[in-house]
Amino acid sequence: MLSTALNIVLGVFRFDVKRSVRSMTITVALVVAAVVALLIGAGFGLSLLYFWLESTEGTVLALTIIAAGCAVLGLVLLLFAFARPKRRDPREAFAPHYKPHEPGMAGSERMFDEAIATMQKGSRESMLAAVALALVAGMMAGRKL
Repeated sequence: MLSTALNIVLGVFRFDVKRSVRSMTITVALVVAAVVALLIGAGFGLSLLYFWLESTEGTVLALTIIAAGCAVLGLVLLLFAFARPKRRDPREAFAPHYKPHEPGMAGSERMFDEAIATMQKGSRESMLAAVALALVAGMMAGRKL
């Protein structure tokens, strides 16, 4: 059963997985190259700003202005990172109405209870087959979306 499920997964999605990994590798390489180019550009921009400020204001004041600008930019970015509003989980809207131990338990709740019981008492082969089938179902659902 496990070998059949793995053959299905590898047979159907083998080429798509290779293509996805290759695409992600290229994307990561391009992002790293872009970040390096941006950092080099920022370095040249700061050095240009330093030389201009040094010629007009003096060395100490030029370094002070650049340091203050970088500090303010860092503080603003930290403010955006930590002071932004928390995202509400859409499931929280239904939390007050959820009662898990009602006698008329919904099908999905019973399914989750049975899945948890199977995970606690099931064999390793049945667990791996279930994971493989869940992987296939997830990839098929993702492909349709």
